[in-house]
Amino acid sequence: MRRQLLAVWIGLVVVAAAAQVVVAAPPKDDKDANKPVIAVFRLAGSISEVPEDELFSLAETSPGTLKDLVKRMQKAGDDPAVKALVLLAQSGSAGSAQVEELRQAMAQIREKGKDVLAYADSLSMREYVLLAGATRISVAPTGDLWINGLHGETPYIRGLLDKLGVQPDFLTCGAFKSAAEIFMREGPSPEADKMQNWLLDSMFDTQLQLIAKGRNVDVAKARAWIDGGPYSAEKAKAAGVIDAVEHKQDFEGMLKTKFGKDVVFEKKYGKKKEPKLDLSSPFAVFKMFGDLAAEGSKKKGGKSAVGIVYVNGPISIGSGAASPFDSAGATSTAVRKALDEAARDNSVKAVVLRVDSPGGSAVASEI
Repeated sequence: MRRQLLAVWIGLVVVAAAAQVVVAAPPKDDKDANKPVIAVFRLAGSISEVPEDELFSLAETSPGTLKDLVKRMQKAGDDPAVKALVLLAQSGSAGSAQVEELRQAMAQIREKGKDVLAYADSLSMREYVLLAGATRISVAPTGDLWINGLHGETPYIRGLLDKLGVQPDFLTCGAFKSAAEIFMREGPSPEADKMQNWLLDSMFDTQLQLIAKGRNVDVAKARAWIDGGPYSAEKAKAAGVIDAVEHKQDFEGMLKTKFGKDVVFEKKYGKKKEPKLDLSSPFAVFKMFGDLAAEGSKKKGGKSAVGIVYVNGPISIGSGAASPFDSAGATSTAVRKALDEAARDNSVKAVVLRVDSPGGSAVASEI
């Protein structure tokens, strides 16, 4: 049985590795060296908090990590060859905190005198909050803008349980610990209602501030835009919510008119080169995984540093059941080990704890 499982695992590894084979691209024409560059960043799918060199997973579908994306944007902002940045919003799902961090990066780039130009086929509320920090926002003619605020809902199934003759029994440790209320009550307690409204009000106020600052309008105007949503692309332009309604090829044409017809669109700006796999060698796949592991374990010594510890995913006790297809979440053993290593490392002068978690075990959190 073990041999069969090993064979299946090796087969999966080979298939996954083969899928990552990169055909060497021909060297860039030297004529492009002096041409103006526009760095293009595609925002699609979720953005991972944990850097790729610290979380290797075959199931990783994220187009990039927040750390990597911000660094690449900052690099483009400092690169004199890069004349502008383009953000292509394609159903991205950045978290609220990630949106704020990306907005900070966009603001820093604009302060250096470079344009950040955005294009989308359609926009959700959160995507608009992000792109509101751009110099110019364009949307496809048939696009919709779902700029209509926030909503939250919680199901309460106590009535259903009563009809089924099921008696729920939970222990809670405080009035504001409301996780069990969906089973115990037919509606929210005053404390849960207060907390839900406080949370949504806080998030909504942040979104209003970001929209107003990015679009250079007052908060009242930003709120009026939201109250008037959702929009078609044309109505959004008429209201001042966006700047242009155009197809992608027209957007590209505008960029060529502004920055020159010989402008180079760099769609992988700042990205690390992907590993190449030599299929002529039966051991190439193992070498590739070894190189990836070695790269992730490299340590920079000597200089003072700030350590970053990630609490990513549900918080649980122990070491968890790590899988080659996914992470084990934020386990008490792993987080404590990381903090202990940082404490022992004399070069680490401070530690930043980055939390992207829905919560979990109180015991693990205390540990």
